[in-house]
Amino acid sequence: MFDLICDEKIYWKISAKWANKIITCTKDGILNFCHGQCCKYKTYFPKNYPDDTSCSALTELGCSFSLDERPVSCVLFPFTLQKNNLLGMQFRIIYNPHRCGPCIGKGDKTISENLSNQWKILFGDETVEKMIGTTKIGKDFVFRVDKKIDEQVRKELNFDYKSSRNPEPRGK
Repeated sequence: MFDLICDEKIYWKISAKWANKIITCTKDGILNFCHGQCCKYKTYFPKNYPDDTSCSALTELGCSFSLDERPVSCVLFPFTLQKNNLLGMQFRIIYNPHRCGPCIGKGDKTISENLSNQWKILFGDETVEKMIGTTKIGKDFVFRVDKKIDEQVRKELNFDYKSSRNPEPRGK
């Protein structure tokens, strides 16, 4: 098995199986199919909010954070960092008719293609282009992640929302 933390460098792996799913996680998909369910309820983020509470950063116009300050977890969604530094999707969220389910099979692009512009903010143009090319031919893709990004997503995964109603912008 490949060690995803070696020589002080951090590596993540994205699953080709998930990266190639046709999911219209786009402005059109959000407006017409899922209605931004990822920012509502506790199923995904923020994980410890009551069921009937939306993320405090969610406004009528969408997220109040700019893309470069959005929490890493939000930029990655519907992907999440799982065991062994695998970037994958949670089955219960993806196929849930009240979360991402309405966007499954809609559109003509893969989820990784649809998310590529926001992922480039985290990982860089070259890495994301290689990721899409590699996963399109059915191979998982291993890539180096900046230590700050890795630390931030782990902080977010363990953030105690019971003591704070506001997700923190990246870098705070």
